[in-house]
Amino acid sequence: MKEEISQTDNVRNKRKIYYQMKAQQRRCSDTLNCQYLWDAITTIRNHKQLPSFDRIRRYMSRTHNMEQDEVEKHLDDCANDNLIAVTRKVGQKGSKVGVEQEGFRLPTPPEEADRHDWYCFECHSGGEVICCSKCYRVFHPDCIPSQDQPFSEEPYVCTICKKRLHQRSEKKNRLNREELNNMLAFTVARLKERVIVNILERVITAPPSTKPGVYLTDRAVGSHQGMSGRSEQLSGAMASEPWRAQLLLHHQMDLNTLEQKTQDLRYKTIYDFEIDVLAIVHNVVIYHGVHSSIADMARQMLRDCQYDLIELDQCKDCYRMSNTKSDKYWFCKPCHPPHHLVYAKQKGFPYWPAKVIRIENEMYDVRFFGSQHQRAVIEKSHIRPISVNIHTLQVKRTSAWNKACEELKKHQEMLSSHPSDNVLATDSEHRQQHRNNITRILRFLDLPAN
Repeated sequence: MKEEISQTDNVRNKRKIYYQMKAQQRRCSDTLNCQYLWDAITTIRNHKQLPSFDRIRRYMSRTHNMEQDEVEKHLDDCANDNLIAVTRKVGQKGSKVGVEQEGFRLPTPPEEADRHDWYCFECHSGGEVICCSKCYRVFHPDCIPSQDQPFSEEPYVCTICKKRLHQRSEKKNRLNREELNNMLAFTVARLKERVIVNILERVITAPPSTKPGVYLTDRAVGSHQGMSGRSEQLSGAMASEPWRAQLLLHHQMDLNTLEQKTQDLRYKTIYDFEIDVLAIVHNVVIYHGVHSSIADMARQMLRDCQYDLIELDQCKDCYRMSNTKSDKYWFCKPCHPPHHLVYAKQKGFPYWPAKVIRIENEMYDVRFFGSQHQRAVIEKSHIRPISVNIHTLQVKRTSAWNKACEELKKHQEMLSSHPSDNVLATDSEHRQQHRNNITRILRFLDLPAN
């Protein structure tokens, strides 16, 4: 056993050494501080002054409370990454006449697109990365899962490319392209409710104790020295500047692009769509910073999206009907194939009729009948079959519970009336069981049978 563990550790160490040898330095600068420096240069230039180190340092100190050493480091990193250009200019006014001055200017976007991204697709930061041979993504050696690829001399292929290839080759339960893209259009509409559509809009900051948008010139520095405090966020958003995105975002993606791709029927699998949502999160973190509020919104959007995609993958009928809601009985309509019916109990609630969406590790993902049609993951011990005697559940008859049971009755009636469309109703014994369930519910509710 110890020999096997030792052998596994040796393979991992060899793989890590191999990855480190293959890693290359793409960019090392921090993207958020790079944008702060661009703001400083732009503001100083707007006041018709040379963006020298001293002026940039004062701006960064007043606006972002940044020390001189930090400013110098970020300037050097950005200059090495060609994100800021260093200039030399001979002074023509006052005491600077004939004196060569060092300044900084905004970079020019490259004419040719780089083949690979500059930032790790996993942690969204720069450094030494390994490039995927199949796509534009790059990863730090430490961000690559140990089981991703065995130690070999073959070109590196990232996990995303491997999974996408597997998903496209998998034919089981696949939707046709038109149906899939129509479903994903609902997903895009839901995502637009959770995050701003234009991810390139930025909110700028102003130095404390100044009017919004006013930069303190050299002449005004003296009267404002000694002031401290946090920068105040402006209420207005800076207009998006395309050149920033060209320099920072290798693969630009937003919700409008997702919507257009669904209209053009360009998605072949659900995972293709999820990859694009991952790209949006990647771009948001790079453009706005890992701790920004919009980055938090993007990460929450990703979690909600993945939950929706799991629901779509489990049952396309449920997903379509929950988004269209064509009539008040949309939840009662049977799916193909129909879901198993149970009574499920959440903490603080009685047993409630529900559809079973999926079962994983003895945990039931269910969706309840009733007005809200909420979903929950319930332990197997809190699940009862739909054929159980209702009186043994000891439920209190409330208006909400009665409505849920009425929906259950309607659902079972629809199941019985369409025996050719579902599996449960094809067997006479199962059909009789449905009738018995309906009768028991009606008796419990004191309702007349049809």
